[in-house]
Amino acid sequence: MRDFTLLKYQELLYTIQKSRCLIRTFADVCESGVSMPAFVLRHDVDRRPGNALRMARIEQIMGVKASYYFRIVKGSYDPDIICRIHEMGHEIGYHYEDLSLAKGDMQKARETFVTHLNQLRTLVPVKTITMQGSPLSAFDNRKILEYLNFGDLEILGEPYLLMKPAIWDYFTDTGRRWNGDRVNRRDKLSQMIKHKVVHTNDLIRVIDEKELKAHVMLNIHPERWDDNWLPWIKQLVWQNVKNPVKYFLFRS
Repeated sequence: MRDFTLLKYQELLYTIQKSRCLIRTFADVCESGVSMPAFVLRHDVDRRPGNALRMARIEQIMGVKASYYFRIVKGSYDPDIICRIHEMGHEIGYHYEDLSLAKGDMQKARETFVTHLNQLRTLVPVKTITMQGSPLSAFDNRKILEYLNFGDLEILGEPYLLMKPAIWDYFTDTGRRWNGDRVNRRDKLSQMIKHKVVHTNDLIRVIDEKELKAHVMLNIHPERWDDNWLPWIKQLVWQNVKNPVKYFLFRS
């Protein structure tokens, strides 16, 4: 069976539900703390927001709430889809990349961050944020966090600040595989215990066999998940072109 299809995603959700893990939004974790086990479904909507809407519908049907992070740039920011996903009960957050967009100008980045955050908040409530890795940029967007006051901006948290390797397992489908560290410049945690997880079936297995820590975050990019053959093949081919290039660039 093909990997990275919506059908496979439903199987993954079913496995999580069967394990009796409590699925929570990231905002819920920030508000209630980590005393209770958590399984967080995080979606970074880098592009193709229509795929995010299809994924959100599946989660709604299965009684699951997830966190969707939208960029402010064309190709991700779709007000209609953002509102529809919010109306399904999912969390909406800001997928920020202001330092990269400002080409390292911190003052400009701080100003645009607030502008973009408020722009998103004209549509839906926004309580949490997460950085866009911007792998081809020289600037790490997380640097802007040193110059922001979360309290003043009414931000509850950012995953890379909250997640501690001692109590969290973190998996991302960056590189269209679950162990894509070599083609992943920034979207990872240090000192993580490695699991033998490459394909979604591997992830299903470790969940089913209860090999994970009490707190787990899955970062799933909806653009990669498709049942239709043509976009699925395009994603596969394009990712196989990008991965060697990214591996070479990140080694240098």
